[in-house]
Amino acid sequence: STPRSPGSMPVSPARSRPLSRRFSGSVKKLSLSEVTFERTAPFALGSPRSTEACARHGIVVEDLQHRPYETFLENASEEVAELRFNHFETRRRERLSTVKNEHEHMTLHEQPPRSPR
Repeated sequence: STPRSPGSMPVSPARSRPLSRRFSGSVKKLSLSEVTFERTAPFALGSPRSTEACARHGIVVEDLQHRPYETFLENASEEVAELRFNHFETRRRERLSTVKNEHEHMTLHEQPPRSPR
């Protein structure tokens, strides 16, 4: 059965596992200004503005991570896997563009978020 989030919405099996389990090796912390559309290596958000930009749009860092085509082949034909991959990549790029634009707006027009003491 498909895992469910606290709000009872289905989540992908990949999102139900912690980031550290899905990616081997170290995960580099980056600001959204450093993340490119072509980046394939896993990353974590390392700045308060980046985290806030994602939160404002309800986007989690896992939604911004590149997923190799091979991950879409599980239990699917190549045709279906290609459709899924293309759809995911289009949505990933849209989400990344949204949060990068929000991050830029925050950088230019807002005070930096205060870190908790």
